[in-house]
Amino acid sequence: MCRLVVELNPHTISPSPEKQRELGVADETLLVRVGPHRALTLHATESGAWAITEFDFLDGSLTPMRVSVTDLADEHVAGAVLSAAIASIDEQLSWTDDKRVHDELRPALGRHASILRQRQITSTGRVIIGESAEAKLEIEDAVG
Repeated sequence: MCRLVVELNPHTISPSPEKQRELGVADETLLVRVGPHRALTLHATESGAWAITEFDFLDGSLTPMRVSVTDLADEHVAGAVLSAAIASIDEQLSWTDDKRVHDELRPALGRHASILRQRQITSTGRVIIGESAEAKLEIEDAVG
């Protein structure tokens, strides 16, 4: 999993019990930074499902934006995280207001999205097109 999003510096965090309850994460959670003001977390739930949460930290604190809890098979979790990371980066790059990604950061963030898209195609055989998680169009790879 970490190799698929290595450019985003994934690392495992072990928050305190209080922080776990506050953020709704597990005692060991994968944290992936997706842009200057967003991060994704991934952890297994007590029921055996996987939880992917997107947080915004523009104001300095982690604010949950989206939560997805799914019973995906373990081999499909990496694809779900790739999709969530790509959607988050695309959304950030589309901002035009005061949250707009700084011009100096835009090229690197765009390169990350391109690399992740290529990796998604390679690892899942599918490509997801859209500017946000809500605007996804999934196209099956017809080759193989």
